[in-house]
Amino acid sequence: TVADCRLRRLAHSQEARSLAAAEARRKGMRAVVQRVLSASVEVEGQVVSAIGPGLLVLVGVHEADTSSDADYICRKVLNMRLFTNEKTGKAWDQSVSLRVIYKQFCLGEHSAC
Repeated sequence: TVADCRLRRLAHSQEARSLAAAEARRKGMRAVVQRVLSASVEVEGQVVSAIGPGLLVLVGVHEADTSSDADYICRKVLNMRLFTNEKTGKAWDQSVSLRVIYKQFCLGEHSAC
C-alpha cells in the first residue's frame, strides 16, 4: 500500500541519516591515554625517543580534522584527573596539566616531527 511504502522510505531515510552521523563521528580525532612506567618509540630498530613514568598519548587524526580539533583534544587530555592530589590525598583528583612535565615526540605518517 501507499502507507507501507511511505513508512519504508521514512525508515530508510532515518537509517541513512543515522549511518551518516555515525560515519561522521568515526572520522573525528581520537586520543588514547595510558599511564606507563616507561615508553619508547623505535624506528628501524633504533630508539628515537623514550620517557620514564608518565602518560603515553596516542592521537589519531583524520584528514578532515582541524587545528581546533587538536586544541580540543589537548585541553581534554590536560584536564583529565588521573593523579592523586598530594595535598588532600584524594585519588583521581589532580589534573594532568598540574602534574606532568611535558616531553613530546610526534611520529607522522612518514616522518618524525
